[in-house]
Amino acid sequence: GGSAPKKPEPTPSGGGNSTSSRAIGRVAGWAANIHLLLQDEFGVELFREFLQSSYCVENLLFYFAVDEYKEAFDGSDASKSKQRVEAIYAEFIVEDAANVINIDGRVRRQLESDRKVAPTKGMFNSAQAEVFKLMKTDSHPKFTRSPKFLELMLADVDGQPLPGEPAKEEKKQKQRKKLFPFNLGKAFLGGDRGEAARNPPRVKSSRSAMTVPQNFPDGVNSGIALKTYPLTREW
Repeated sequence: GGSAPKKPEPTPSGGGNSTSSRAIGRVAGWAANIHLLLQDEFGVELFREFLQSSYCVENLLFYFAVDEYKEAFDGSDASKSKQRVEAIYAEFIVEDAANVINIDGRVRRQLESDRKVAPTKGMFNSAQAEVFKLMKTDSHPKFTRSPKFLELMLADVDGQPLPGEPAKEEKKQKQRKKLFPFNLGKAFLGGDRGEAARNPPRVKSSRSAMTVPQNFPDGVNSGIALKTYPLTREW
């Protein structure tokens, strides 16, 4: 008989690195593939800061908010899913939203229609795909051409720690159960963050600070609790 088929090489797991990113370098991987960037906590934090400095961070926030929604979706609990839909809608879809996204009119009208019926897991898919395409074709290339990104690339090539990245011990203490770096998970899944979560301050984005969704508190009319981060780097 013939020889046995060759077994495939095992795929490394854990962390934000994949086989591709390890082969070409971590930061080079961020430049080559936006998916590798969005799987790396520090990479996402840097991308967030860059987008904030360019006044277009809402697409990244929406992208992760929809991922959280899909992970937490429970078809047997329409009421809670409806609350989450309303939170996303109020934060990103309505015209005067704090982080309104720019999506095609057809997609927006479809969301208006879907909002009136029972929520589905994929109801935000078209809008999420649209903002992802915008990030991939516009924001991501600009990010990878920035002077700060070049600095990161050179440090990575030289085998040096990436400027500004927390030490491993510090990162372990800040590990999050759900998607990073916005800490959407706990209250979004039904936990309670107390009065601050039920009645969050509404802070608009600015050049020197950014506002991101912090969690999704319970309550039909409650919005997304926000957390303000100072910008620590110039892009």
